[in-house]
Amino acid sequence: MNWGLGHAARVVPVIHELIKHDVEVIIAADGRSLELLRKEFSELKWIRLPGYDIHYSKNKSFMKSIMLQLPMILRSFFAEKKWLQEIMRKEKIDAVISDNRYGLYSKKIYTVFITHQTGIMLPRPIKCVERMLNEVNHYLIRKFNECWIPDFEGENNLSGDLSHRYFVPPNAVFIGPLSRFSWHEEKKQFDLLVLLSGPEPQRTVLEKILMKQLLILTCSVPKMNFKLLMVRGVPEGIEEMIQVEENFFLVDFLGGEKLNTIMLASDLIISRSGYSTIMDLATLAKKAILIPTPGQTEQEYLAYYFKERKIFYSEKQANFNLKRALVESEKYSGLRPHFKTERLKDVVDKMCTVLSFRI
Repeated sequence: MNWGLGHAARVVPVIHELIKHDVEVIIAADGRSLELLRKEFSELKWIRLPGYDIHYSKNKSFMKSIMLQLPMILRSFFAEKKWLQEIMRKEKIDAVISDNRYGLYSKKIYTVFITHQTGIMLPRPIKCVERMLNEVNHYLIRKFNECWIPDFEGENNLSGDLSHRYFVPPNAVFIGPLSRFSWHEEKKQFDLLVLLSGPEPQRTVLEKILMKQLLILTCSVPKMNFKLLMVRGVPEGIEEMIQVEENFFLVDFLGGEKLNTIMLASDLIISRSGYSTIMDLATLAKKAILIPTPGQTEQEYLAYYFKERKIFYSEKQANFNLKRALVESEKYSGLRPHFKTERLKDVVDKMCTVLSFRI
């Protein structure tokens, strides 16, 4: 759906696991998601799968913007079903693993749906249709052979009500958090790391808000004792750091390995509260300040969920105050490390076994 880079980033470990199983992988994506995956897997074949071309507004709420585009989303849903039939004919594929693309299922092949939202949340004005929407959500998910939920079961989970409020679909399997990163010891390089991500225009809006406050901060703290980096989250840019001030550095984009190192080498991270980011923070056991994308119910819920548990401090974008956030964040614990499990390997094992019997 091209909701942002998080959906592309979290399938990176899935692709690595498939390659370990000697599976011939074809990447299908569009826009920035495709750019990220092509940089991570330059050796793999890729196909352009048209995105839903969703437009986001500076003024309308995220959910209202989505609701207004429902007719276009429905057209895209049927278009991707037709697209899949054509690809099945051309490429002779045996399976599809789809991250939130509801139309990529077929009875003729093995299909997997990845989502952390088996319980979609709606804003208060349209809360009355939430249960009906989730019934439709589950109906579509059941069209796939399996639904992989990137989280843990039970109380020790990262997604809260997003995956644990309603009954999960009968084909659902909890596979543990998905992160392309891994924890290791790393020498400190930065006191503060700012990670920008997500759809436009809100990515740019947040960049402007933070840039102004960061420049003020760099002028007011001892330069020898404070160093910060902003990663703009623009994959079409370059991976070359620019020095804005003596203690302030800027880079358009970092590949997975470099970003892994930089996150481990930073004391504190400012980021959106997207679920993929939460999984990365859990994997690396980092402290963070979260700023949810305005109107995006999922991110607003996750920011609230972790703030209530005194894990991550968060503030709304509209009234974000950097100095206040830095002080308040000291009162929050951050996540304990969630080390990678064998669950992803197990579900890929199962899929490969099923496919071997079908051949």
